[in-house]
Amino acid sequence: MHVSTRPFAEKGIRIPRNLLLGALCLCMWLSAPRSGQAQPGNTASLKNSVLLNAAVGANAITLTAPAYGGTNQYKVYRKLRSAASFPGTPMATIPVSGATALNYVDNGALPNVLYEYKVVRTANTGTAYGYLCTGIQVPASAWTGSADHYMGKVLVFVESGLADAIGPALLQLTTDLKAEGWAPVVNTAFSSASDPSALRTVIVNAYNGDPGNVKAVLLIGHVAVPITQNNSLQPDGHSSANRLWPTDGYFGDINGMWTKHTSGPYTGKFNMASFPSAIELAVGRVDLSDLPAFAATEAQLTNAYLQRLHAWRTTEIKPKKRGIIFDALYWTGDAHSGGGWKSIAPLVGNAVSDQAPDQPLPNTGLYQAWPSWYPYAGYMDLSGVTPASNGLVNEGSYLWAFTGGGDNVSSAGFSGSTADYAQPGYQYGGVFNMGFGSYWGQWNTTNNLLRSPLGSGHALTNVWSGKPHWYFHAMGMGETIGRSVVQSMNNTDDLYTPQSIGGIGNAANIHMGLMGGPPLRMTMVAPPSGPSVTAAGGTVQFSWAA
Repeated sequence: MHVSTRPFAEKGIRIPRNLLLGALCLCMWLSAPRSGQAQPGNTASLKNSVLLNAAVGANAITLTAPAYGGTNQYKVYRKLRSAASFPGTPMATIPVSGATALNYVDNGALPNVLYEYKVVRTANTGTAYGYLCTGIQVPASAWTGSADHYMGKVLVFVESGLADAIGPALLQLTTDLKAEGWAPVVNTAFSSASDPSALRTVIVNAYNGDPGNVKAVLLIGHVAVPITQNNSLQPDGHSSANRLWPTDGYFGDINGMWTKHTSGPYTGKFNMASFPSAIELAVGRVDLSDLPAFAATEAQLTNAYLQRLHAWRTTEIKPKKRGIIFDALYWTGDAHSGGGWKSIAPLVGNAVSDQAPDQPLPNTGLYQAWPSWYPYAGYMDLSGVTPASNGLVNEGSYLWAFTGGGDNVSSAGFSGSTADYAQPGYQYGGVFNMGFGSYWGQWNTTNNLLRSPLGSGHALTNVWSGKPHWYFHAMGMGETIGRSVVQSMNNTDDLYTPQSIGGIGNAANIHMGLMGGPPLRMTMVAPPSGPSVTAAGGTVQFSWAA
């Protein structure tokens, strides 16, 4: 039985193992491909996803997407990246027949302009959407918003009991942030017991004092976790009334009115299911506390993460530009991994291969893993050991990964568990990660699966995507993950469609949270080596090696 020691953690009831096995086996039998049917390459997630990619020439941009059976039409929309919405009228409507790939050339794209495209595909199976950011010779100022590459201020809150133990690594972090154009403001005054409203007051005051420059919040450790409880907040379809959801978006909402329970067992906790207003600041958290599955302490795990972060920023970590979708929830008929498909294809390539985990993969592209033993072998990840998923590593080198599976707060059935990530040398997953499954979106729990990937491998970020989807396609043009965080949290008007997977649960957004730092970018440039400074004749000359 899972028993959390966190003051805000859910005290859930676990179903007996034999009963759970029986229920899962029944679900597998009902959903398993029958004799003569292929493994499930075309899932509900693919049915509503256009896997966009682009080839950029000197005077044109070519949009491509793989063929999909029964397609009738493509509609192409374009806007400036800075525009608030796509136009109502498409720039092109392309009638097609059957399995016809998209190959659209935009000859009207201008140099030095950052564009965002939307493609809508209609097919016999329904409507699908895809998104992409690109441009011709786009300067960095198009996404930094500043000709001098100044990114703004990031407020860094380090849990007071952790600050001394990570001192040197924290100093390196602030140095790296400055090198990227950020102005970090570090605060170590808050603890895990601090009132979240007090921390938010510091953020709001900082923002109001410099609204044009305060852009992001990074929380390190289990510092001041805000909690909400609302009976309608059931994004994974599990309806227990006592579910408590952390809501770090609270710290990014400058002017929303947040309400609390005033009586009963949840007194003092928020009683909301959605953000009360638009999120202004990108918020992310690195919280490696309460992970007893790992042999290392919180301080050791956090130091290791920050060292990994430095290695990423200096290009010592060089993953292959590829992604993987491992969706063990395809059988539900819901598009759980749709946000993964729509985000990852524009970032690594849209050539899709179905692979078993023991098969070698090429160095680039997007891969959908269908283990040869699933769904017939009755494999259950209840013991915390998933050797097959480790076989998906292929040198531990993925830029992006999506992992879907349902079990509990520390395990995604068929796909991995916190106990797996705690194994020495375990490398499954990407640098940037997404996933969906029962319960583990509630990250304020012991050995939680949303937080634990950041304790091993090359992982730097993770989000719980599906209810609702997250959209990261703009990171391919150098944007920070923080901008995608804000746009995903504010995607209540279906700027990016679909907002959610449909089916079970609801699509409230208050539970959305980034595990990792908002300033992170997907593509890094190696810093110069051997810098030197020479002063002569009243001038200073800088030199360095490439």
